[in-house]
Amino acid sequence: QVRAQVRTETRLLLRNGGLERRLTVAPRRRLQRRGTVQSPLARRADLATFRADVPSGGGGGHLRAAHLAAADAARLVALLRG
Repeated sequence: QVRAQVRTETRLLLRNGGLERRLTVAPRRRLQRRGTVQSPLARRADLATFRADVPSGGGGGHLRAAHLAAADAARLVALLRG
C-alpha cells in the first residue's frame, strides 16, 4: 500500500509498505524531475507510478510511489509543480 501526501508548503511524505512500513520525507523545494510513468499493463488498469528525484551529496535519491490511481498521481505532480 502506498500513500503520498503533501504536508504544508514545505514537505512531501511518502508512506510505503504493508508489513514493513517506511516513511520518506522530502523537502518540496529540493524535488527535481517530478512526473508519472505507466507501463502498458498499468495504463490498462488506470494505475501510475509517481517519481521524483532529490539531489544530495551522496549521489541523489529517487522517490517512488507505485500503483497509484492515474488521476491521483497526475494531481500529485500538478500540486508539487504549482
